[in-house]
Amino acid sequence: MIIENLKLINFRNYDQLEIEFSPHLNFIIGENGSGKTNIIEAISILSGFRSFKNISDSDIVKWGCDSYYCKGEIIESDYKKFEVGFFKDKEISKKKVKIDGSEISKISEFYGRFLTVVFSPDDINIINGTPELRRRFFDSVISKIYPDYINDLNNFRHILNSRNTMLKNIANGQVNIKQIEVWDELFASKAMVLIKKRREFIEIFNKVFSKI
Repeated sequence: MIIENLKLINFRNYDQLEIEFSPHLNFIIGENGSGKTNIIEAISILSGFRSFKNISDSDIVKWGCDSYYCKGEIIESDYKKFEVGFFKDKEISKKKVKIDGSEISKISEFYGRFLTVVFSPDDINIINGTPELRRRFFDSVISKIYPDYINDLNNFRHILNSRNTMLKNIANGQVNIKQIEVWDELFASKAMVLIKKRREFIEIFNKVFSKI
């Protein structure tokens, strides 16, 4: 799986950029602040839907613009073309993704189709940072290997947010405390699904990690 070319429009500091890559080793060189990392960031979005820096799409749009677009063409793969577009204004924001010209409605259908690994100085935070950062790292990896995992994760987050809202309403006396029991059951059920898949992956990961 090799990325053959990349096209960016209104992406970070680029009005428009088109790059043809070698099928072998590629070096991206330039002055500080010239946009080298932005190219890597665009590839990470095409691969994993969002930036490896874990920032919002609004911050990626070039200053003064209301949208960005990136496209990558791949060789030696079952899928040839990946596209991601994002639009924002004062009221709404919308993101669309396509594979080989067909719009993808579920993120789980996008993950794992174009696999990349980013090595960054910030990776040390996986070890030294908070447990949340480690969970985010493993969630990202697991989602690319097992696409259904992202659906489980999104369902869990939705239930968690709803449960937290319910707890606030109970504290304010707006809702009967017994209503939280339904959300507790859903919360526990979805959490167990994630825990089981995380444990299964960690067992595999630890064997590889210990050898390395």
